[in-house]
Amino acid sequence: MTMFRTFLILLILFGSTASAQSNRAFLDQIERVTVENIQRVICNPTPQKKCAPATEDELRAYPLSRAVSTQVYENAVRSAAAVSCKIDFAKLVYRPMMKRFRNSNEFSQRQLAYIGLQHGITMGALEGNEGVQCNAAWKEAFGLN
Repeated sequence: MTMFRTFLILLILFGSTASAQSNRAFLDQIERVTVENIQRVICNPTPQKKCAPATEDELRAYPLSRAVSTQVYENAVRSAAAVSCKIDFAKLVYRPMMKRFRNSNEFSQRQLAYIGLQHGITMGALEGNEGVQCNAAWKEAFGLN
């Protein structure tokens, strides 16, 4: 899914007249909130240990590339659409996304924590749109079949 397609879907989903520039600003905001809250999630699964607060470097520059951050954002939009359609977003979108990132061996445990947290924060920001009419065209647009 391209950023443009995500933007179009957001326009349909939320009736927004936002521009592509405000879409980027939204992603910037999501990244900022993610960095500010990294200490709330688990970084080390065994034994479970929460992440340390963001470092100075992470506060200056988001620890994921914009391409990865955009992928996470697009998956979270898809997850929000799945919730609107009463489809298990974790099974359909979140777990497969995390598995792909984990199996790529390109990301540290901390970066994986950022990915999971960003997904959750984005979904939270899109919450409250459960009243969207879910139909076959909608499911197809979001790849929810």
